[in-house]
Amino acid sequence: MPKKHFYEPKKLTTSGAPEVGRKNTKNTLSAQNFDALADHVMSSKSLRERALMELVSSGARSHGFIDLQRKHLTSMTNGLIIIKGNFTWALPLSSFVNDFASRNCSHPDDSLFPSPTNNAEPLSSQAFKEIFKTWLRSCNLDSNATPHSARQAIIRRISIDNSLPPEALHKWIGQAVHPKTAAIYKSDGLAKF
Repeated sequence: MPKKHFYEPKKLTTSGAPEVGRKNTKNTLSAQNFDALADHVMSSKSLRERALMELVSSGARSHGFIDLQRKHLTSMTNGLIIIKGNFTWALPLSSFVNDFASRNCSHPDDSLFPSPTNNAEPLSSQAFKEIFKTWLRSCNLDSNATPHSARQAIIRRISIDNSLPPEALHKWIGQAVHPKTAAIYKSDGLAKF
């Protein structure tokens, strides 16, 4: 009797093809690890890196500050105001961002954080993520964390410490919280969202 060859189709799912080689780990950063990271970067000699960390530590979204130009900065008597489209932020006058801008940007259209490969272009999101990963590796922290993980750590700390009332925290976060992002914050114990 001849041998029969059976074809068994693989189970089809709606999730698409499996991602090969990609880790499916949760990209979180604890408040303590973020503090260690911030202390490490702020102790570096690079004014550029300290200015970048100052913006990360403020809770700003990286896409809001990586392409800043000198014209977006306004020095006030009590601080530095950054206005770019919908992005508005206030920092202390003695900020590293202000020092870095005054030393490196002479023209209003100069990029505050130029690309490492082309000074005429602003820093890309991918280049900033690489800088962030370098910081993480230098502190022996989980290199799966992202700049957004740092933002989440800051938001978690403020929420848990009750440093701001829920309405002020929601306003400070900025944009309306996407339902998926709200679900992540709720799963992290931020029931105020």
